[in-house]
Amino acid sequence: HWEVTSTRYALNYNHVFSANSYLIFNTSYLDHQSLYNVGDLSYQNYIFPELDDNIEFVIDGNNQSYMDLKSSTINVKADWVYQYGQNHEFKSGVELNQYHLDVFDYTNEGNNDDEFFLNEYDKKPVSASIYIQDKIEYSSIIINAGLRADYVDVKAEAYNDISNPLSGLKKTEPEFKLSPRLGLAYPIS
Repeated sequence: HWEVTSTRYALNYNHVFSANSYLIFNTSYLDHQSLYNVGDLSYQNYIFPELDDNIEFVIDGNNQSYMDLKSSTINVKADWVYQYGQNHEFKSGVELNQYHLDVFDYTNEGNNDDEFFLNEYDKKPVSASIYIQDKIEYSSIIINAGLRADYVDVKAEAYNDISNPLSGLKKTEPEFKLSPRLGLAYPIS
């Protein structure tokens, strides 16, 4: 059985300051749950598959996978637009995301209880971004120039040495990146 439930709540607010300036504010909450299992059985009570004499078909037993995946996301975003004269449209904005990932993924890969794959974690990563840009418009050229900053903290662990899974784990560090933007367009007509 595969059961999927998603619920999303959103609030949008637009505010006009003047003929040249407005604000767009959005916030949302997304809750997603997926459950993959065999009926009402606990994964510990699954019956190992039995094959026919020709080893072609499963004649008894259960699928050996069980997944219980839950995630939620809180998003807050604001964008401000200001038209300065005929040639400049300034935009700036900020976005924040708080995630909650709760994963239990079990698959038995053999014929006994100690041959299994298990992926289990409960994490709350965050991300944030901020940007500013100017759209400069003239009859012969349009220039988009801006800067964006992104911050991500996965709040998890990583291998000390990715080529050696036995090297142990270390706490990951948040990442911060700056991304410039420059775009040119030439109107033809």
